[in-house]
Amino acid sequence: MKKKISFFILLIFLSIPRVYAGSNLSCVSCGEASKLPSPVPKLTSIAFSLLIIVVPLALIAFSIVALVKATMAGRADDIAKA
Repeated sequence: MKKKISFFILLIFLSIPRVYAGSNLSCVSCGEASKLPSPVPKLTSIAFSLLIIVVPLALIAFSIVALVKATMAGRADDIAKA
C-alpha cells in the first residue's frame, strides 16, 4: 500500500512541471513570495481547509474504534484508557 501511495505522489510531482511549463499562467504575489502561479495559493487553501476538516473527524473515528474494541474485549482497564 505504501508503494502505491508513494508512486502516486511521485507521479503527481513529476507531472506538475510539465503542466505549467507549456501554459501561460498568470502569476501572483503572496506575502514576500512573488511570481507564484495563480493555482498554487488556491490549491494550498483547499488543502488546508480539507486538513482542518479531516483531522478532527479522523480523531473522532479512531477514538470510537478504540472504545468499541475496549468494550468488546470487556476489560475495565482498556475501557478506562479509551
